[in-house]
Amino acid sequence: MKTLLQSFMGSFLVILFFFSSCSKSSSSGGGSTTPTDSINADVYVVGYETIAGVAVAKLWKNGIGTNLTDGKRTAGATGISIIGSDIYISIIEYSGNIPVAKLWKNGQLYNLGNGAQYSWATGISEGVVVGARNDAATGRTTAGYWSGDGVFTQISNPAFQNAYANGIHIKRVNNVLKSSVCGDIDVSNSLASKNTFFWGGQNSNPTLNTLGLVNENSFGRACFINDNGFTYIAGRQNVPTLWFEGTPSMKLSDSLGNANGLFVVGYTNIYAVGYEINNRKFIGKLWKGDTRGSIQSITITNTQYNGNLNAIKVVDGNEFIAGEEADASGFYFAKYWKNGKAVALGGSNSSAVAIWVVKK
Repeated sequence: MKTLLQSFMGSFLVILFFFSSCSKSSSSGGGSTTPTDSINADVYVVGYETIAGVAVAKLWKNGIGTNLTDGKRTAGATGISIIGSDIYISIIEYSGNIPVAKLWKNGQLYNLGNGAQYSWATGISEGVVVGARNDAATGRTTAGYWSGDGVFTQISNPAFQNAYANGIHIKRVNNVLKSSVCGDIDVSNSLASKNTFFWGGQNSNPTLNTLGLVNENSFGRACFINDNGFTYIAGRQNVPTLWFEGTPSMKLSDSLGNANGLFVVGYTNIYAVGYEINNRKFIGKLWKGDTRGSIQSITITNTQYNGNLNAIKVVDGNEFIAGEEADASGFYFAKYWKNGKAVALGGSNSSAVAIWVVKK
């Protein structure tokens, strides 16, 4: 199963590879909370829905959908960030055959890319949009982020190789604002040679650090700063994989697949979502547990049909997951799951890419 978002991002999103490594984080602390189904909260989900044959960027609040783009061009929402009463959503919208990174804020749509070079907005945190854009001088793609004023800061060097930023997390820890970005970077000119990278975290002068094995294709899809300021990265190194800043990787599964979304409670309690491939089907999975001990694998989507999970938020122990699930005809439908219970969102050929939860 391939979503529109994956088509946007091309070769550096969900493809399948193989990997072998297993290691645990040594960080301590953290804890979990017993979920309460009666939690009173607004649930915001973004993604896209196909309307009259065109993918339209979409926001669903408590299941009620709002179009974010006009349906004249292919578009999709890739991330959401809510600060007070302000809603920020990252969007990719095509201009002809050129993807253009955009920001939607409180009903207004702003261009981040210039429309002349390719640009992708792949996620957002605290109103800062992460992604990549084509470098006019070299023709390569550079990873980076757009700040609130729309200025792009590159974190890779397009003079040497292509790089693509897929995830961002900004968090205040002990009164210090920390930023982390993850993605993938070309090891060589071969499409089968990509390496996960991580930028930010504990570094006072952030640099781009590669995490995956050089001889094995790997991708970083989501990052999250834990309560002591260190960063976890979820993605794939052939199989769904988790990295922790400064330590080796650990497998979340032995099956081919990918970890797309990540949330961390405390220091070491992780919640990752994505998919595994079993019997030629994509199966939406939740992996959760303490990285110092065991990680539990939980099947979320219907195993009869294809399913995929893209993002997760945990609020007071309640798990809110965004994704999509196919039916018997092969059409896929945007959904979110609250503590494992599915809530339908979009019509056929729709996808839920990111989620945000606000307690009332």
